[in-house]
Amino acid sequence: MHRIKELTKNPVFASLLLSALSMLPVVVKFFLLPIYAQKLDTGEFGILSLLYLVSAMFVFSNFRIQLAIQTFYYDYNHNRKQLKEYISNILSFSFLLTFTFVLLSIFFGPLLFDLIFKSGQITFFPNGFLAILIAFCTLNMTAYFAFLKNEKKYIELAFYSLGQTVFRLVFLLAFLFGTNWGLTAILTGEFIGVALVLFYFLWNKRDYLTLRLQKSLIFPSLKYSILLLPFFLINWSAYRVDRFVIERMLDVSWVGKYAVLVAITGLIRTVMMSSITGFRPFFFELYKKGAAENAKEIKILERVFILLSILATSGVILLGCNLDLFIKNEEYLEIVYLIPLAAMVPLTFAWSILLSQALIFAKKAAKVSRVSWISFALVILLYYLWIPEFKLEGVLFANIIGNIIMAILYFYYGQKEFPIRHDYKIIVSIPLAFILMLFSLSYFWEGNGYSINIFGIIQFLLTLFLLFILFKKDILIFVASIQKKYKK
Repeated sequence: MHRIKELTKNPVFASLLLSALSMLPVVVKFFLLPIYAQKLDTGEFGILSLLYLVSAMFVFSNFRIQLAIQTFYYDYNHNRKQLKEYISNILSFSFLLTFTFVLLSIFFGPLLFDLIFKSGQITFFPNGFLAILIAFCTLNMTAYFAFLKNEKKYIELAFYSLGQTVFRLVFLLAFLFGTNWGLTAILTGEFIGVALVLFYFLWNKRDYLTLRLQKSLIFPSLKYSILLLPFFLINWSAYRVDRFVIERMLDVSWVGKYAVLVAITGLIRTVMMSSITGFRPFFFELYKKGAAENAKEIKILERVFILLSILATSGVILLGCNLDLFIKNEEYLEIVYLIPLAAMVPLTFAWSILLSQALIFAKKAAKVSRVSWISFALVILLYYLWIPEFKLEGVLFANIIGNIIMAILYFYYGQKEFPIRHDYKIIVSIPLAFILMLFSLSYFWEGNGYSINIFGIIQFLLTLFLLFILFKKDILIFVASIQKKYKK
């Protein structure tokens, strides 16, 4: 156990651990695809995807105040008593606020569903309400999770994260195969699973719950979160509003096909987001000590982040191109040819993730939000221009262009507000070279009518070889650091 704790102090190992924890639910959903393909048609899968989005939308019910912990933690960590009091207030405030929204949803949920969705198949009771309850149970642990990440207590974080995933899966499968409730069985099973974990968490951490809320502790974090809310709302929408637009402009069957793409390529985004979450405390510590004085260390973290992003992209393309090994439903396989293009959406978003960190650290919420609004407006415009003619290809190209514009704006504002000497050769040139290699190979492969299954394997092996050549030094340093920590 001591050796594991020592390993978690290594930023790269910590990032890999967080990546694994964050990827687990996404990987589980991917491996549930064959079961869903047997039980649901693409229209029903599209409805399930939209209900998951409703659940994800609920994260804004507490104004995402848990994100303030990542920054305000450093204002209290010098005094453990004050820190616990701060975390207790944020956790309790979040619980009360989200519970209020659950009650309000009972009365206003059906109306909102009628306004949002075109299809009469998507109803608030019971499925929509179950989606809200699932979100309520998971959201009320996130504030404490943010605290654990700052404390670098990854073992405890892993315990609760694994518990959520395992219990959700067990009860989902039990209800799906034990009843004939269809979509309702899936959502009921997930709700019971996460509710049990939440009850255990609240009992175990009951000393963190309080009704004596202090404005002086809550309001600064709430103000910070509200200012950042447009940024996170736009980022959330940019990744998810596409399915709402597809449902309005096409139908739930198209949503289902697109959801299959998202289920596969979402693995890439999960790796990147969990990696930056693991790296963020180390980035912020280096920024605080001085970006210029710690430029070398910052560049190393950036290099590893790009390495993980490209590796994840190539691995997911390999997986997606061989989807027919797992799924036999032809409706689900109609989108396989789009997987390389779909994988470029999260990969191009990697630039925005990396270049936005300085602005977030500098608390330039207004500029972060401005960038988000500009790119989001552009993407929405492109949706309405391209979806009617190009269908899913139009959605993907719109997202890629939006991500590139967002990254350029983050770079511009970031250098003005908090200059950092980025490793541009790595964070720009290497991803562009990978994209060029991928589509050159794809063009050659399709032109000769070769199997897409083999294409997936070849591009992955080629990417592994090139990444090893380019990052050999970084890989050896990482392996040496892990071995050194393990021997202690």
